[in-house]
Amino acid sequence: MQAAGKLVAGFLALPVVLAFGYLYAQREPEKLKFYMEDDLEFDVWRIPIVEPYNLITTESTSRRRVGESRWHFHKAGFTNDFNPDSINYQRSFITFHDATQHAYGICDIKRKKVSFYDNYQQFREFTAANKLPNSLYNAELVYEGWSETGLLPWAKEILEQRWHLTSEK
Repeated sequence: MQAAGKLVAGFLALPVVLAFGYLYAQREPEKLKFYMEDDLEFDVWRIPIVEPYNLITTESTSRRRVGESRWHFHKAGFTNDFNPDSINYQRSFITFHDATQHAYGICDIKRKKVSFYDNYQQFREFTAANKLPNSLYNAELVYEGWSETGLLPWAKEILEQRWHLTSEK
């Protein structure tokens, strides 16, 4: 009789366990929500760089002017903001060219500091000394790729950083 009671209790508990398992499997990983969710207004576009940093614009591509960037980086606590027309990310550094200031720059995420370089040679020296790429991706092309595929050129770097992996080079 006791075995039958355990069997009945097991059958009654089975739907609860299955429901919990289903709900658990359907949840989105918290860390990926930053890249998946776009809770901005319909007239605001974004390029996620690395959590929680974005480039934001309220201008459509039709209003873009040559020699300017419609993209803007601003984050509370940083020394400066910038308007990149090209950008890259690696190891807690955002590298960029600011179209408004006609200067290259480095955004150090850990120190919350933005540094500008008047010429490409100074920029290259800094990137070489810190083993950062000196190549930059056009911000408009990054946005097009992101909006069409959901992929960022620096996605591999973000995954390696998040799960403490190292790339074999």
